Order: sequence, then C-alpha cells, then structure tokens
Amino acid sequence: MSSNVAQINPSRPPLEEMLIRMQPEIAKALPKHLTAERMLRVALTEFKRTPDLYKCEIRSVIGALVQCAQLGLEPGGILGQAYLIPFFNKKTSQKEAQLIIGYKGFIELAWRSGQLKSLEARLVYKNDVFKVDYGSEAKIIHQPCLDENERGNVTYA
Repeated sequence: MSSNVAQINPSRPPLEEMLIRMQPEIAKALPKHLTAERMLRVALTEFKRTPDLYKCEIRSVIGALVQCAQLGLEPGGILGQAYLIPFFNKKTSQKEAQLIIGYKGFIELAWRSGQLKSLEARLVYKNDVFKVDYGSEAKIIHQPCLDENERGNVTYA
C-alpha cells in the first residue's frame, strides 16, 4: 500500500498500529469488492467517531473488523451496513468491541445471496388493512387507508 496510512508511527495509538500491521491478514478475509486499504481507512475513521473503541480490548476490535471483512461489510455510519460498538463485559471487567450488523447490512447480504426477487419496506398505520397469511401460499395484504388524516399511528414496519 502506497499511502501514509500503512507507515509505522510510534505516536499512533496501539490499536491503530495493530490494525496497520494486520492489514495483510484483513486483506485475506475481504471479498473482491473491498480493498484492505479502504477497510483500514473506514475503520480508522470509525475510531475517531467512536473514541470508546480505543478503550476496548484490542483483540475484540480486531475480531469485529475481521468479521466485517469476512462479510464484506463496511463498519461505520456512512453506509449503515455494520457498526463497531463498545460494550462492557462484566465477566472480563473490560470493554470489548462487538460487530452489530445494521439493517442495510442485512439487506446487502440478502441481495448478495441471489435468493431475492424484490425487497420493499413500508410503514403500516393503525387504520390500514394489514393481514399476513402463512402456509403453502403465504401472502401479505396491505391496503393503506387513503385518508392521510385518518391513518393513525404507525403499528408495523
């Protein structure tokens, strides 16, 4: 990698140095549509947005990033695919990073599976007609109430 991100810098936090050193291993886990350089840049940006990640046990952060890489999802809020969230582990008495997949990440994974024909998201309001039938001919019936003033509160999404 030719950018200055990969250069060793003793003043950089240990977590960032560890990530830079692990870049070749992260690259091995990435699918073809993501580069290790991009994943590293996105991760470093996420650390700046969520400073508590620096307080997390380093192996947990690396593990969460490798999981992201294996799934081909980018961590961080811009795409909303996945998030690195610091949690306090009572058993180990330390902060650990966990990968949380966002709904956009689940949609991305579903599309990549090749199993979907379409995907829609809609809000259902109290006065809409909404029925779900399971069985051999599963179907969803959603007829919105056409009077916007009479729809009521959102009941489902």
